[in-house]
Amino acid sequence: MRTFRQLLESIKLPPKSDAPQKVIDDFEAQTTPHPLNPNVRMTNDGVGVELSNFGSMVHISSIVSHHQKGAGHASKALKTITDLADKHGATIGLMSVPIRNAGAQGPTMTKTQLDDWYGRHGFEGDTHRFRKPRTVIKLTGFKRQH
Repeated sequence: MRTFRQLLESIKLPPKSDAPQKVIDDFEAQTTPHPLNPNVRMTNDGVGVELSNFGSMVHISSIVSHHQKGAGHASKALKTITDLADKHGATIGLMSVPIRNAGAQGPTMTKTQLDDWYGRHGFEGDTHRFRKPRTVIKLTGFKRQH
């Protein structure tokens, strides 16, 4: 198993940039403050998200569904974050650790389920997971052949 430093070196993080803050600013514009925790933003679907600017990447500290687990609301919130990261060219980092007894009633994801969930959203690694921005290429000027 690789160390955290080896993992960081393997993904070749970009130098410190303003991209992580742009992601956070855009996400905050689409969400509201958590009523009890000023570090957490709430989506319209009741998902609490804590993001931090780590200089060269956005760090997701937590994603917790407060209204209904298993309804896809946290996936929608994560997709919003990954779309913003792609838009601004920001890498996202997180630690894949289940948060027991958080949010809505229902079972907490296991570590394996959480790793699989992050993997479906493009995150790589084990406990320390990262997602590099995806480049969107728009092709124009081509005619469709029939």
